[in-house]
Amino acid sequence: MKEKVAIYMPHLARGSHTFIKRQVDSMRQVSPLFLGGFNHEKLDYSRHPIYLNSKGGLLGKGRELLLWIRGVSPVFDAVLNKEKVSLVHAHFGYSGCMILPFCQQRSLPLVVTFHGLDAATWGRGIPPKKTVDRLAWSRMEALFEYASAIVAVSDHVKTQLLAGGAPVEKIRTIRIGTDVPEVQCHESERDGILFVGRLVEKKGIYDLLDAITKLQVEEPPLLRVVGEGPELSALEEVAEQNNVKVEWLGFMPMDSVKAEMRRALMLVVPSKTSRNGDQEGLPTVIPEAFSNGLPVVATRHAGIPEAVLDGETGLLVEEGDCDALAGAISKLLLDRPLAEKYAENAFRYLVENFNVEKQTTILESLYFEVGSKHK
Repeated sequence: MKEKVAIYMPHLARGSHTFIKRQVDSMRQVSPLFLGGFNHEKLDYSRHPIYLNSKGGLLGKGRELLLWIRGVSPVFDAVLNKEKVSLVHAHFGYSGCMILPFCQQRSLPLVVTFHGLDAATWGRGIPPKKTVDRLAWSRMEALFEYASAIVAVSDHVKTQLLAGGAPVEKIRTIRIGTDVPEVQCHESERDGILFVGRLVEKKGIYDLLDAITKLQVEEPPLLRVVGEGPELSALEEVAEQNNVKVEWLGFMPMDSVKAEMRRALMLVVPSKTSRNGDQEGLPTVIPEAFSNGLPVVATRHAGIPEAVLDGETGLLVEEGDCDALAGAISKLLLDRPLAEKYAENAFRYLVENFNVEKQTTILESLYFEVGSKHK
């Protein structure tokens, strides 16, 4: 019988968490299940059992607080007894801090994956604003001490964790990865610039709108934006004021995102450090673009240079430099053979470094290593 691993997050199936779904769906050597507080149902997790500590309302909030503060959850205890869970894997550092008391009291092995903001704010000493997040923040050192393993999704995140005091012997860099087709996608008819991501400050979409007004081409192509977020209304206003042609597509399931990638000329990832210190880890949309034959223009931000090798698998500019961003976009618009060369190089790099099957196998090996130490 396969060992059972509980994947924990307070909020399950958020639309922006496609990378977590992809990783869990790729597990072959263990049997995963989900533990959480609330199911947003933006993603299909039906392949795996889901157990919720809370179903909303005041009672649900009370149950969540009891779990976070006291480590008490009759629901999760019943799951442990029923499913014989071997270890808990929390995604995001703050999730790890929330489930920490529960795991400590039951001597459950705990693996935590840090994705970006969690490592960036802790490593740079930037305290969160929300009361619940401050509670998690206060436990970070205890999390580092108790966790059996700490996973960083990029070397950049690993560096930030080390700066924040995480023990080097516990940290592993394991990328999330993406599905890799047998052959590279070649589409003869491509048009438009594509942006995929939440509409928040760190994604840099304001810089992208500015850059499009500065393109060195006669007719700027249409910008297609996949994603939703709190900045949508303000972004629509900026685009209208600057006569930037944008198609706002909102949240889309992954198959639809891939279809958009197969029709676009390029993906632009203009990420930047936000005013509150929020950063990326390594945006999974980049290897997804590589798998769909799409060249990438991006910023030298966080773990992005670990995937976009400047002049090899795409083009990089400094974050916040809208003139340089416009120049890089223009270069690929005007030189299609160069764009195709970058896409071919990117596909080869993807196969070696971002294959989700390979990366998930590495993660499962870590599970077994952790489990063997607790037997």
